[in-house]
Amino acid sequence: MRDRAPHTVHSWAAADPGLRVPHGSVRLRLERCIYLRVPPWFSSSSLTSAENISQGFCEVGVTLSVPGVRVRKEQVNSNLEARMEVLMPEPQIYVERTLAIIKPDVIDKEEEIEDLILRSGFHIIQKRKLQLSPEQCSNFYAEQFGKVFFPNLTAYMSSGPIVAMVLARNCAVSYWKELLGPPNSLRARITHPHSLRALYGTDGLRNGLHGSLSISSAEKEIRFIFPEAILEPLPTGQRARDYLNLYVKPTLLAGLTALCKEKPADPMIWLADWLIEHNPNKPKLQHRISQ
Repeated sequence: MRDRAPHTVHSWAAADPGLRVPHGSVRLRLERCIYLRVPPWFSSSSLTSAENISQGFCEVGVTLSVPGVRVRKEQVNSNLEARMEVLMPEPQIYVERTLAIIKPDVIDKEEEIEDLILRSGFHIIQKRKLQLSPEQCSNFYAEQFGKVFFPNLTAYMSSGPIVAMVLARNCAVSYWKELLGPPNSLRARITHPHSLRALYGTDGLRNGLHGSLSISSAEKEIRFIFPEAILEPLPTGQRARDYLNLYVKPTLLAGLTALCKEKPADPMIWLADWLIEHNPNKPKLQHRISQ
């Protein structure tokens, strides 16, 4: 093999007993003896000429050998980068998100707190200033229902405007909880004196800021405050069905029933307006902040 076709992959494999070339794939050899495994679809049958190879894959100073084809030191094609992007698109990286809320009693420290958040490595990807009604606060803190402090909590959170933010970074939920410190600001001043709740909170109830406890609670809270937000990864399977049954179908059924009773001239526009008006997750906004 080495005498008949010294430049082919199989001749290199014969020279190196430890090198195995699997069926359905080829190996590219660079001049510095670097072996690069390429996908099975990249084979000699797909290469019609040396020119095709140089247009798609070759760089200056690279020796490319596949069975039956030999190319050496071809010029870089102007659209090489574009071709490679099509063949191998960049992977989509999932970045974790969490919800942060600046509570009513520290709303005047908004800019200062945002600066600390940004300097801690977070990105603020959505932001909204709003005021929740007591009923909306009850729904938001539904998991705390029945606890002694629940009535005071809903009254406190609905007492004035809040600033809600969606924060993003790697391990956003755990890092934000660490930056916040313990829920009780009095205890935080002792155990975590540099945490945000130690700096801006007052006590166990008025602790200055809110943070999601887990990834699942972050998704639910973000959807509550930002109903138009699209969270990734999107739910599938049973999780998607549960979401539709809980959040979509009841409102849609009520809208379609009202549509049948009203019989408007333009049913699509009428239904769209109705759904916007009766969105159950739509908070009562006091101010809008441009994104």
